[in-house]
Amino acid sequence: MSKSLNKSTAQLVKSVLVQSEKARDDDRYIDAVIWNKEAEKLGLTSIKEFINAYYKGKITDPNAISRVRRKLQELYPELKGEKYAQRQEEYQANAKEKIKSID
Repeated sequence: MSKSLNKSTAQLVKSVLVQSEKARDDDRYIDAVIWNKEAEKLGLTSIKEFINAYYKGKITDPNAISRVRRKLQELYPELKGEKYAQRQEEYQANAKEKIKSID
């Protein structure tokens, strides 16, 4: 059984997004930051202990972190990363080019 998606998970993800711009664009980075905080809180000192805690659902599932991050970024656009803005600019430029080529 994995750790349930709850208010504390959302608060933790939000605090990481607020504190780290890198976490806004990089799921592996945000996972690592959150897992490090959880490992410290649980007193885990080895990878074996971490894997055991993850298996037992004491460590937040990476899919849950990603879902919460996406939802928070939807609700709070200021937490979106630079890659989001770059993708939007690229999509917009491509759409304009396609519209121009229709003529």
